[in-house]
Amino acid sequence: MCARSPNRVRASLTHVRPRPIKSEELADALAFAASKRVPAVVIGRGSNVLFADAGFDGVVIVNAIDTIERVFDRNRSGGEKSGDDDANESESESNESSLWKVGAGYAFNHLGAALSKEGWSGLEFAVGIPGTVGGAVFMNAGADGGDTATALVEVECVSPDGGRRRIATFDDDDGGGGGGGGGERAATASSGAFGYRTSPFQSRAHPGNPNRGREEDLDAEADAEEEEEEEEESELAGWIVASATFRLRRDPRANDRAKAFLRRRARAQPLSERSVGCVFRNPPITAVNPDGLSAGALIDRAGLKGTRCGGAVVSEAHANFLLYKEDADADVDADVDADARGGGSGGGGADEMEALIRKVKAAVLEKTGVALREEVWRVPRSFSSVSFPDDDGGGGASSSSSSAPPSPR
Repeated sequence: MCARSPNRVRASLTHVRPRPIKSEELADALAFAASKRVPAVVIGRGSNVLFADAGFDGVVIVNAIDTIERVFDRNRSGGEKSGDDDANESESESNESSLWKVGAGYAFNHLGAALSKEGWSGLEFAVGIPGTVGGAVFMNAGADGGDTATALVEVECVSPDGGRRRIATFDDDDGGGGGGGGGERAATASSGAFGYRTSPFQSRAHPGNPNRGREEDLDAEADAEEEEEEEEESELAGWIVASATFRLRRDPRANDRAKAFLRRRARAQPLSERSVGCVFRNPPITAVNPDGLSAGALIDRAGLKGTRCGGAVVSEAHANFLLYKEDADADVDADVDADARGGGSGGGGADEMEALIRKVKAAVLEKTGVALREEVWRVPRSFSSVSFPDDDGGGGASSSSSSAPPSPR
């Protein structure tokens, strides 16, 4: 079957594409794939993922759990909710903060816009960010000084083989609550497990991880910092996000902030173009990047805006966006064209994007000394030769027979 991922870079997909709308259906789909020893990948809207041009030999599960509800905060009210609490669900809580439980398939930008419009603050930065809630949790998506983890209270997640469900709590104020019956169990996790574009649901060893095995690309100082900070793999690595609960606070200025963020992005980013979003992580301050320049600024400084590899091109509006234009001029130099063909199966959209990524990284390293790191996750054609540990916001990996890469947004 041939399809387009939501970033509209063409990908050939094999087998069926179930669209679970409940966590139970998500678990069932994963369990079925595992029982048939068929590889499975769970995606949201695919805005932060790149499928191979050769396709994916397995089942693609589209996480379509798009529910949203305001929930009662038992930990702050001091007990179980009574029947009379529906009408007056803790007036002090309503005036100050509230919990919102949202399905992993809910559009993240719509969530930020809708709740900001209602005067709830904490996710204003989400407006203009593509993808789903599951992908935002998996990547700890953020912008304009905010990130997903800051507002996150708990996550309902499913094991990669669909056999288990659990509630992982991240809120420092709730005493590690959450959990319950129905095959679920509570688990506490420190919010420190989140970082810049990282979360405890990511697996460092997963073949889709853009930085797996690429530490040698880092400059020496950044590499040393990585080694100091490296910790053991999270016990949540590879678990699939089914829903996320956020704590938001009342703020009459929330909608104004959200609108301002969206206006700025509309001016500075190619929001209407075909892309996988920002491709590279913003590098830290190091000896070779003392001013802490962003990835986009470094790419611009290297003079790469407009650089092409076939249909893949560096955006003129924002250099950290790599666009895909099927009607791109065929008049590309021979070296670039050869580079695109060398990326995989003959110069398709993903191959050309991979070639451009390599070209940009090499040029930035040569001209600035900074080794860019990617944040886009890949879905390789097959996992059959890889044995995975229990390994997203939309995906994870469990074994060589059934695995799911990271929850692409």
